[in-house]
Amino acid sequence: MTSVTLYDVLGVRPTATTAEIRAAYLVSARSAHPDVAGAGGEDRMRDVNAAWSVLGDDEARRLYDLTLTAPGPGSTAGAASPSNPSPSRPSPSTSKVSRPQDRPFVPYHAVDEDDDDEWRYADDTTDPATAPGAGLQFTPILTVLGGVLLLIAGLVLRAAPIAAVGGVVILLGLVAFLLVPLAVMAKASAAEQRRERERGPKSQSGR
Repeated sequence: MTSVTLYDVLGVRPTATTAEIRAAYLVSARSAHPDVAGAGGEDRMRDVNAAWSVLGDDEARRLYDLTLTAPGPGSTAGAASPSNPSPSRPSPSTSKVSRPQDRPFVPYHAVDEDDDDEWRYADDTTDPATAPGAGLQFTPILTVLGGVLLLIAGLVLRAAPIAAVGGVVILLGLVAFLLVPLAVMAKASAAEQRRERERGPKSQSGR
């Protein structure tokens, strides 16, 4: 496996300016993007982003450059000696791009007790204390139907008063459609307040 530096990943020299590095990153990112390079470009894209995250930051780049110029363990390169009175600059050590290996997901627990979706298939239960009565639900519908019948009868019999009454009944039925939800909410609110009052004495007696 050949190790490369972050500069090699972006194809720039270590002396490149920040603007040159950014331009090289944009070119590399466009060519390595999975939409362009396909599935094989994912690893390349990760390497390009890793290089830019370091070289694009001045402080991170400075620290990274120090690792390139640091001699390897046990290396005597560049050390002063009688035959070499002026030590030369140590050769850069090779730094490779860190890329974590892909690992399959392994759940911590074999069975997740919280992963229970049986509630999706359970029938909804209705609270009798807050459920609207059948009469309240069907009153608007029956009122509108009755008004329609009166209106039709008035038109057939050519009786204007009957038709007028039918029109009024229809309007009352439409108004009832608006009032029924308000009545249901008022009933539910009253039931909740009644329960709060009932829980109050019980909680005090349990102290």
